[in-house]
Formats: sequence, C-alpha cells, structure tokens
Amino acid sequence: MPHLLIFLPVIIVVFLNLPLYKASGSAAFLAAVLYFAAQGIFVSFADINFLAWNEIFCSLFALNLFYDPVSKIITLTAAIAAFSALATAKSRVSNDKSLFNFSNLILLSGAAINVVSMTRDIFTMYVFIEIIAVSAYIMIASGKTRRALAGGFKYIIASSIGSALMLFSMGVFFVFAGDTSFGSIAAAYESFSGNILMQAAVALFLCGLFVKGGLAPFGGWLLGAYSGAPAAVSVWLSGIIACACGIIALVRFAQFVIIPSGNAQTLLLIVGAVSIIVGALGALSASDFKKALNYSGISQTGYIVMVLGAGSQLALIAALFHFFNYGVFQSLLFVNSAAVEAQTGTVNINRLGGLSSRMPVTAATSAVGFLSLMGAPPFGGFFSKLLIILALWQSGNEFFAVTAVIGSILAAGYFLRLERKVFFGHIPKRLENIKEAGWYLLAPSILLALIALGSGIFFAFMLLKFFAPVV
Repeated sequence: MPHLLIFLPVIIVVFLNLPLYKASGSAAFLAAVLYFAAQGIFVSFADINFLAWNEIFCSLFALNLFYDPVSKIITLTAAIAAFSALATAKSRVSNDKSLFNFSNLILLSGAAINVVSMTRDIFTMYVFIEIIAVSAYIMIASGKTRRALAGGFKYIIASSIGSALMLFSMGVFFVFAGDTSFGSIAAAYESFSGNILMQAAVALFLCGLFVKGGLAPFGGWLLGAYSGAPAAVSVWLSGIIACACGIIALVRFAQFVIIPSGNAQTLLLIVGAVSIIVGALGALSASDFKKALNYSGISQTGYIVMVLGAGSQLALIAALFHFFNYGVFQSLLFVNSAAVEAQTGTVNINRLGGLSSRMPVTAATSAVGFLSLMGAPPFGGFFSKLLIILALWQSGNEFFAVTAVIGSILAAGYFLRLERKVFFGHIPKRLENIKEAGWYLLAPSILLALIALGSGIFFAFMLLKFFAPVV
C-alpha cells in the first residue's frame, strides 16, 4: 500500500532509536538499504488503486494524498538516489555514529519526499518541503569542516528566503481560494487571472521554488552548500533533494495550477533558459569536479523548468522523463566524484589526469553519465531532451527549443573538458600507484550506468509503462 511509503521509514527510524535497542550504524544502513530497495521494487511493479487508497486511508489524516503516475516516477527516482547515497556513505563514512545518523536522516527525508510527490494540497507540500530542508541542513553541516558549516549556513539562509516567499503566496491563495488545495487554487487563479495580487502571488511562489531548487539566478547558494557537503550527502542532495524542494513542487504546481490557466508560463521558460546557459557556462569554467557537477545540475534542472513552460501534455511527459534521467546521471556522476576524491584525495581537476588507466570502471561509467547528460544516443538523456525540444517546438516556443540544443552543445564542451582533465592525458607521478575504488562505490556507479543506458534502449517501454500514464 502507498501509505507504507510514508509511515514505514518513520517507523524504522523510531525502532532504530528506541532506548532499549541501541542500533549500530551498520544496522541502520542495512535497514535503510532494504527499505529503499523495497520502495524501488514496489513502485516499479505494483498495480496500485491509488484513488481508493486515498478515500479510505487519507481521510483519516486529512492529508489530501493521491498516489498517481507522477508519484510513481518521483518515488522511483528517490529510491535510486537513496541507494546510491547509502552505498557512498558506507564507503566514505568510517564513524559508526555518523553512518547511523545519515541512515536515519535519509529515511526521514525520503518519507517527506514521498509525501511531497503525493500531496495535492499546497500547505501540506510546504510543511514537508521544510522537513526535507531541515534534514538537508543537518546532513550538510554534519561534515563539521569550515566548508561544510559555511555550506549549511548558505543553505538554511536560501531555504528561509524561499520559505518566506512561499508563505506569503499561500496566504494570498487562501484569501482568493478559501483553502489550499491545488484544485481550489487553480479555480481561483482562472477566475482572478486579471488580478495583480493573484499574479504577484503566483510569481513569488514560483520564485520561492526557484530558490529552493537552486535555479539561476537564484542558485548561487547551491554551489557552496553541495560542494562543501560530505561525499554521500552530495549524492543525495544533488540526485533528489534539490528536486524535491523545488522541481517536484514546481511540476505539481504547473500540472494543477499553471497549465490549466497559463499566464505564468513565460516565467518558467525564461528562468529555465537562463539556468541552462548559466549552468553550462559555469561548468565549462569550474576547476573543481564537484562544483562543475553542481553547475551542470543547475543547467539540467533548467531543462525541466523550461519545458514546463510549454504547458502541454507532451511537455509534462518530457519534464518527468528528464527528471528521472537527471536523478540517474547526476547521482552517477557524484558517486564517481566521491570515488575520485577517495582514491586521489582531491577533486581539483588541475591536479588530476590519466585516471582511466588506474580507475577504468569509474572512467567508463563517468563517460556514460556525461553522454546521457549531454543527450547522446542511445542513452536516456537523448530521448528526454528530444521530447523537450519537440514539446517546445510544437507549442510555438522555437527560440527556447533552440536554447535547449545550444545547452546540449555546451554540455558536450564541459563533458569533453572534464573527461580530458580527469581521466585522460598524463597521470601525475603522485597518482601512479592509485587503484580502482572499492565495490561500495563501483556497484552503484555500474547500476546507474546500466539504468542510464537501459532507459534509452528501452525508451518505448519506459514511455508506455511510466510516462504516458501521466496524462
């Protein structure tokens, strides 16, 4: 039952923290791995009567939850990112208490992500986005280094600004709609489409989500926060947390409010296009491997936001397909950056080079991740970007369709630069004796590379099974 996606991880956390049962970090890690593996299998194969579940169960809690095909895509992506982050933590976290804390936090934030994916009430969404944000702040600061604490501070400040914008907008929505359900807000938005205050509230709510999602020009905080976080935290943050706090909420808001009404689509198109170009240019100039991937993340989430501005059913499918691919290749690349840092002691690309001869699996899977990211066939990223370009072109947004193509060309540029700087060329003498990373890092990178390839090869199956039911 879908309600287990919310309550089971919370129950696991409670059990792990019972005073009479002192669970170890390994026990918490195993519990989290088993839970997210079960979540991934469940949402992939279970045939769920989500409407009946909502009527019977959620009426007891007044959460206004629906498990629909969009929820399935989001919860599956979250499970994949969680598995990758947990495997990275097992490899990179030597302290048992730190592993215990991370496993607990990832279970709690995973449960909150599941709620955000299912809710059709804007206030419920806001509450659980804040739970995700608090968990993320604790994770970032857990590194206890100067960079980690500074990154955590930037994160909490930026998140607070986004929260303030969202709260103000929700107050306006409540005045006009009478409640905070998406259906009521959509009706009010259509009825009061000419009202300046209503238009301002929608714009400010979107800006709040842009801040939380790290989109340009609001995403400067993301670079310091994610780059300074511990390796496993970076995988979890980049793979799903930024999307959960910003992009998932944006998809739902666009699906239920903006797409039926339409006047805010231009803002999505512009912010998405700016994010694509700014993020790609930043990745081209970054000298830090993780920072380059953070810039790349800004660019790739820009695609999701920009295509939502097209306002069509094809646009929604394209956005969700790229969301899934983003979760896969972004998690893959951050796992591999953790492997590079673990074996070499640095992520400064100017101090690296020639690693493909010593770390062939990491090099090969990184190439898969970058090829999917830039939209090369036969990887999944090619098909999601193709759908994005088609959706934009069919909706009459030819300029933004061309922007999507330019973004892919720039992505090819920073892919080639990072591959040459990190994995090819001459290996420095101090790195001549390094070896391939351990299996806790290789296993998720191989699995993610196979998913990136499989989502392209089996594109037709993926489209019919997961994405076409969205509309």
